[in-house]
This record gives sequence, structure tokens and C-alpha cells, in this order.
Amino acid sequence: MRPEEIAAGLTVKGRGGTVLQPALGLLDRACDFPDIGPVLIATNSGCNPLRVRREHAVLVPPGASSPFCSLAPLFAGCPRGFPYAG
Repeated sequence: MRPEEIAAGLTVKGRGGTVLQPALGLLDRACDFPDIGPVLIATNSGCNPLRVRREHAVLVPPGASSPFCSLAPLFAGCPRGFPYAG
């Protein structure tokens, strides 16, 4: 599935303070999500520190930094067509 199809019709706007850990836990427990499936965490950096057990990357707005310590790749900016508005 192409990223544009996944994000079709969505607009993401943040005000900070988002709690993402429950979503990551849900993916870890989901029987229809592959155990080795990677995760892309899109955030405006206004979220709590995370514990991510699987392969992942972090997408933040230009000039922002990761809100948690990680060796994962950090991508700053918005890929064309990604509906992130931070």
C-alpha cells in the first residue's frame, strides 16, 4: 500500500502533549500486525517519552528534535503528500 493511500483524507494537527505509548502497545498486541513490522512515529515533538520495542523511525517537523532518546532514524520535514500539519 502506498503512503498516500494510508493517509488519504486525514489531517493531523497537534497541540502537544500527545500520549503515543498506548498506540504502540496496541500494535505490539495486534494479531494482524507483523511482529517484525516497522513503525513510523510522526510527531510534532510534543509527546511523552516512548518505549518502542520494534524497528522504528521518527518523523518530526523541520527544526524539531526527537522527544525521546532513540538510535532510530530521525527524519525532519514532511514528505510530499504526507498530511502532517505541525
